[in-house]
Amino acid sequence: MLENLKHIQPSQLIGFTRSLDWTAIDYDTRLTVLHWINVAIAAYREKRGVEPIDDNLPGQPDTPYRTIKAILFAASPPARASIGTQPGPNIQQQHTKDLVS
Repeated sequence: MLENLKHIQPSQLIGFTRSLDWTAIDYDTRLTVLHWINVAIAAYREKRGVEPIDDNLPGQPDTPYRTIKAILFAASPPARASIGTQPGPNIQQQHTKDLVS
């Protein structure tokens, strides 16, 4: 996929990105893919004589980059717990326990 980025338009990436099951791909790989998509979009824009990064203003449609980022990371949140940590009770569980005691 990454080798072919130079041959397609950023808007074409959106359809291709939607066609993949991103839940099967780990978070770090998704970050890497997003980085290379960003590089490809910037190169595509520079080749056409426009600014490499063009963030949208509030109220404007999302850019291809932001749309693709939403697709990649809507699949699942990152699991980044430190080794040896255990999940503890959340505040609501603790508050409920205190009320009952």
